[in-house]
Amino acid sequence: MTRPAITLYLIHAEVRYGHAGHYLGVTQRDSLLPRLAEHLTGQGSVLVQLFAEACKIDTPEELERRLVVAVWSGTRGEERRLKNRGGLSRICPICRTARGQKLYTPNPLMRRSNGTAQSIHQD
Repeated sequence: MTRPAITLYLIHAEVRYGHAGHYLGVTQRDSLLPRLAEHLTGQGSVLVQLFAEACKIDTPEELERRLVVAVWSGTRGEERRLKNRGGLSRICPICRTARGQKLYTPNPLMRRSNGTAQSIHQD
């Protein structure tokens, strides 16, 4: 039995809330925007809502453009493993680049915040 794929997304806060600077979320939808809209309307993570308020973000499109730094297809098991491990800055492309580390690529195609896809496979 194969596990159903879900969409995982990583948010990097421009303004940290206490010790929190990242949020790892999931959605089973084809589009991320409806899930981000839920965060903004209080039906999702309070932490994401606080990140958005601190950055004066009020639309899901702006939230995706400014704070979502990685989107990839994965499983609930991968989500749980990453959340249990903690330290989401270790997989954040912005934080890793700032430290001079290679980008974390959990999947052959990982979308960056500018909407482009980066392949880890060399053709």
